[in-house]
Amino acid sequence: MNKKAFLLILITFFGCKKEETIEYPFDSLILSSSNLAEINSIKFTKSDTIYLQRNYPNPKQNFYAIISNDEKIKLNTFLQNLNLKKYDSLYYDKNLEDGQDYLINIKEKK
Repeated sequence: MNKKAFLLILITFFGCKKEETIEYPFDSLILSSSNLAEINSIKFTKSDTIYLQRNYPNPKQNFYAIISNDEKIKLNTFLQNLNLKKYDSLYYDKNLEDGQDYLINIKEKK
């Protein structure tokens, strides 16, 4: 192998900058909110896509957004620092009627 070919192989394998990524601490996270006027959900997965769903008022609508790697790193860092396990799994107000509801659904890594 000549020097030019060897140099080209070295540049190809070692000259490329690997983008920094941070893994979500779970497989998926779904945040939902509902009240008398609307029901909305947002889903975060390990991909660069964030899914949004509007269930009410009709018609049901689905949206998605592609985030940049820099935004994904910021979001992943925030979600990793958000220690949801330190909170109770259920909060409720016995005297509340027709109020706002929130749901956090986490699918953990296996």
